[in-house]
Amino acid sequence: MFKKSTLMLFMIVMVLSLMPMATTVSAQNPDCEGDVTLTFWHHWGGNRIPLMEEQVAAFEDANPGVCVDNVFLPWDNRLENLLTAIAAENPPDVTMFGRQDLPFFAATESIIPLDEFMEADGITTDMFVPSEYAGNVYNGQTWMLPQPT
Repeated sequence: MFKKSTLMLFMIVMVLSLMPMATTVSAQNPDCEGDVTLTFWHHWGGNRIPLMEEQVAAFEDANPGVCVDNVFLPWDNRLENLLTAIAAENPPDVTMFGRQDLPFFAATESIIPLDEFMEADGITTDMFVPSEYAGNVYNGQTWMLPQPT
């Protein structure tokens, strides 16, 4: 059986060899002044870009001192881009990915569970539709929150 590090290295080499160049668009609010900058990767292009810009602006308004580097990466290369960033030890602070991707990222400890943060901020499971929330739990821990609800 491969060690986890050997398997991860093999996957990274395969991804890099097959990966086309990614198109990125980064936008940071020039008016935002803060002590903390979070990098947020999302995959909603086209007419959803203004929606993401509005959500980021609302987040910055609600969290003074926190600025967001809002980065659009096309959906088709999302996993390759994320695995490459993790391997380079430079992943985004927050990213968008599907529930189908959760088990791999949780099992390889490429992401961190959110339970501690949820508890600190008063976020409880009853705030979400149970069936939507259940798909975000892996091995008894919450790894992401449902976006549709």
